[in-house]
Amino acid sequence: VGGLVASTLAITNDNFMAGRYLFENPGASGRVENFGQLVARDGGSIALIGPQVANGGTIVAPGGASVAAGKRIQWSLASSADTGGGCLLREPGDWHRSFSCRSFSQGPT
Repeated sequence: VGGLVASTLAITNDNFMAGRYLFENPGASGRVENFGQLVARDGGSIALIGPQVANGGTIVAPGGASVAAGKRIQWSLASSADTGGGCLLREPGDWHRSFSCRSFSQGPT
């Protein structure tokens, strides 16, 4: 794929159209799991976002890959040296509750 964001959290149409990728849990939402191989091409990125996320497979994303679990997560592409050109994730307004993030870059091996 060129890039992929897989989430069981909700995003409003207004936020999506404005480029604000704020994912929230308005009620029950499921788990995001990868036990296969996800490959992004040509600098694409991959993000797995949900209240619970498991990656037991392989993610290859030259543009960066992120795995984040939480109830409210804001995702954005980042091109700064701070993130190694990958993705930046955060839980707005509450940095200490129900949130974990792993951001990494892995090219083809």
